[in-house]
Parts: sequence; C-alpha cells; structure tokens
Amino acid sequence: MGVCLSSTITIFALAAFSLLLAANVGTVKQNSFKSNIYMLELSLKDLELSTILPQQYSRYLAETLGFADGYVLGMYGYCRGFSNGDGDGDNLWDTLTYNKADCSGTSTNYKFNLATFIVHQINTYNTANLEVDVSSISLPKDLDTYITVSNDVSRIIYITSIIAICLQFVTIFAQWFLHTFCGIFMVSILQLMTLIAAFLSSGSATALYLIYYGGLNSIEDGIRARMSINFLALTWTGAGCTLIAFVLTLFNCCCGGRKSKQKEKDNYERVIE
Repeated sequence: MGVCLSSTITIFALAAFSLLLAANVGTVKQNSFKSNIYMLELSLKDLELSTILPQQYSRYLAETLGFADGYVLGMYGYCRGFSNGDGDGDNLWDTLTYNKADCSGTSTNYKFNLATFIVHQINTYNTANLEVDVSSISLPKDLDTYITVSNDVSRIIYITSIIAICLQFVTIFAQWFLHTFCGIFMVSILQLMTLIAAFLSSGSATALYLIYYGGLNSIEDGIRARMSINFLALTWTGAGCTLIAFVLTLFNCCCGGRKSKQKEKDNYERVIE
C-alpha cells in the first residue's frame, strides 16, 4: 500500500507541477504561433487616439503610429498581433494572428505599464518619424487605476506560481527519500505550502479575469481586453491536483507515518534486547 500510495501522490504532484509550469511560461518568445496560454489579450484595433494622445498625434491612423491590432501578454513578455480579416465584436479575437518575429524578448522583470507600452510602440514602430514621451500620454483615471491594480495582481500571480512550482518539484523527490514519521510530516508541510501558493495564484488569476472583463472593457476608449480561459483552466486544474496530492500526503502522514513510527520503535526495542 505504501508504494502504491506514494506512486499515486507522485502522479498528482507531477500533474500539478506540469500544469502550473505550463501556465507560468505561456506566451514566450520561442512560440512560433499564437499562444493560447496568456494572461491578457489586448485589442487596440478600435483605439480612440484622441483620448490618450495630444491633438497633434491623434490625427494619425493607429497603423501609422505603429500600433498592432492586438497583443498577447504573459509573465515574461508580449507578442504583437495583426488582424487577417474584418472581425468585430467577439469575432475580433479570432482574426488576430501572432508570429514569432513580433514577440518581445523574455524577461523575468517584465511589467506591463500601459503608458510606457504605448510610447514604446509608437517610438519603435511608427512610420511618420515621431517621437513621444510618457508625459504626453493622458490615460483616463479609471483606466490607469485598473492597469495599476492588474499589475499588482499579476505580480502576486507570478510570485505565488513560482513558489508553488518550486515547492511541488521538491516534494516530488522528497517523498521518496523521507520515509520516517518526521520525514513524511515535513513533506506534508511542504505540500501544504504548495497548496496555499497554488490557490493564491489561481485565485489571483480569477480576480484578474474579473478586472479585465468588468473593468477595462467598461471604459469607452476603444481598448478591449480578455484573459485566456486556457490559462485559468491550467492554473486551477494544477491547484486541484495539488489539493489531491496534499490530501493523499496527509493520509500517508497519518497512516503510513504511524506505521513508520511503530517500526522505528520495534527496531529500537530489538536493539535494546
């Protein structure tokens, strides 16, 4: 039973590790196709330039200023996307395509700031030889607030997912080498910490989903956003597998650990005799 239980725990722990890792590394430069695992898909196709840019810039078309039709953003960077049709409304997302050449470099310190993001897009990709700075960007107060909050939540997701991934990796190997009662108890504590981190990450991702849908899309500025359902599915399924692994580890600690403790006692008594 002990080997069978340990194997079952390992299977769920490996599943949790793989799912959480997949959610964490979505939308990186190495992808040669549109990643379906992203934290934010941002559409600027209908961007109201007059709401964010000075008058002298707002007369230009979005394409002239260098804006792509849409962007996918992950924890380590973003990719630019262009519409291959006349999609509108909910169909807009289906017309966007992303290529490897249009992705930023990966960075563990990547942080999305809409004002600096807009400035970078214009200064890098505009075809009218324009130069703008952050001071010339005027974001609606509500939009700026939502972006600030989403950045804070995104950082929580990043930190807690990294913690969950690392701890899950440790527990996978630790349970096969720590067979004493104290060892199994330590694995249970590690698995509990993994569970807390995984649920914090998944819960924060759900909060971010609500911010995007209930916040950004309610502002009349032409900016539309959505979150990847695949990202949510991966992180919550990973959290679920972590929960199962923790329950099984706790069961192993209560039952298997008691047997291990009794065995240690019997061995000690034989030595005394």
